[in-house]
Amino acid sequence: MYPLKPVVSLPGEIPLPNNMYSLPRIQGDIEGNNSTNAQFTEDGFELIDPTGRQEIDLHLNIVEAQQMRILKNICDLRSDIEALGITIRISDVVKPKPIYPNKIFLKNPISSDIVVFAHPSSPPYSILALQRLWRETRFYIKCHNHSTAPTVAKNDFLDKALGKTMYVPAHHIDVTIIWKDVKDIQLVTKAYDYPFVGEAHIVRYLSRLLEEYRYENPSTVAETNAMDSIMDFCSHLFCEEPKNLDDVAEKIASYLGKNPWLVNLPKPSVADITAWSTLRRLQYTIKLPNLKKWFDECEKVFLTFY
Repeated sequence: MYPLKPVVSLPGEIPLPNNMYSLPRIQGDIEGNNSTNAQFTEDGFELIDPTGRQEIDLHLNIVEAQQMRILKNICDLRSDIEALGITIRISDVVKPKPIYPNKIFLKNPISSDIVVFAHPSSPPYSILALQRLWRETRFYIKCHNHSTAPTVAKNDFLDKALGKTMYVPAHHIDVTIIWKDVKDIQLVTKAYDYPFVGEAHIVRYLSRLLEEYRYENPSTVAETNAMDSIMDFCSHLFCEEPKNLDDVAEKIASYLGKNPWLVNLPKPSVADITAWSTLRRLQYTIKLPNLKKWFDECEKVFLTFY
């Protein structure tokens, strides 16, 4: 290109005024070398100016040193956590898990509390039977007197209740029994504002509360219907006249087969518990031989201290 003559000729060196404070150069030296050397000391990083014309800010040096100490502590902590994780994994492989022979491990442990209103002369014996059959469930029973039943003689219900057992419970159910002047047993829970009347409903509620003892099984519809029928008969017994109790007892006895328990089952079920407790509460005199044999077996199993 065609060169042009400069319009303004600048001198080779421009004199700087000396009436202002001169700041140190922060971008490098005159030759364009903007590198800065750094040396790590016990106090942290120390910046070194190779030209000797650059002053280092002391506060910046302190902040960088603190930052390096924090990063070093984080790296040490990370190493410790990784080493701890390896140690735990090795210990899980080498050390076997403890074995509890009397504890049953369940996926969904239940903790619940219920209130039962009952007349002192007609206590809920089904609670005592459930204490002995559901060994992985701890029933903590406590009794109180209502003002409507202060003069009724004390029963032996608590004397037959179990205390500590040899099994480690997975479920916990707190049962508060209030002796009250009521015609039939009433169940009160936090989920409902109104009581369930009848001992059969208490047994149904508790069996549905615990999944492993839920008697309603789609694969055994006939057994489920038979258990429901027996528990319905027991609920009607308190509404029947004394002269009709023999007919209801005969219907219950018709469910006894070759096996010793109702619905021809090899072990007692909620139907046996409800029927036994109902007949015991009514103080019914059993006349049928097979029903009497079954009742005596219930007394032995449901009230035994082990």
